[in-house]
Amino acid sequence: MNLELTEEKDSRRLTVIFTAGEDKRENWSHPDDAAVRMLRLNTRSVVDDALLLLQDDIDVDRIVIDRSISATEFLRLLTVIPAEFQGDVMLVQEDGTAFISAATRGAGRVMYSLNEPDTLFYLCVGGMFEYRKPGNGERQSAKEPSAIQRGGQPVG
Repeated sequence: MNLELTEEKDSRRLTVIFTAGEDKRENWSHPDDAAVRMLRLNTRSVVDDALLLLQDDIDVDRIVIDRSISATEFLRLLTVIPAEFQGDVMLVQEDGTAFISAATRGAGRVMYSLNEPDTLFYLCVGGMFEYRKPGNGERQSAKEPSAIQRGGQPVG
């Protein structure tokens, strides 16, 4: 992968979001003044492309894989990620839950399983998209798709 980022001398860290096929989360947030840059890649070869990206001279902060590979492929990716990569690697599943692999202070990585609200919290805190709870006593119906399944609600 020969990836050229168009922003010259941008010192912000990069969040890479892998999607495949139809992008199910259309409301990814990416304000120009965000603390991190976001790069969305629509690809079917997530594992290979992620490895190539990590071998390039690009400062990757985290990798988010948005419902585009299986849990088995995610584990395969984690086994071949360079030890030097200290960023998070997250797999968001169809139901809004996620697995996240994070580097430890010692050697190695740890794996966390996130429920849907925690996944949404992580994505919002990381500046990947904004979410606003329904106001004025509005409640989300149990029959409606959850915020993370529909991509959050844009603020504004």
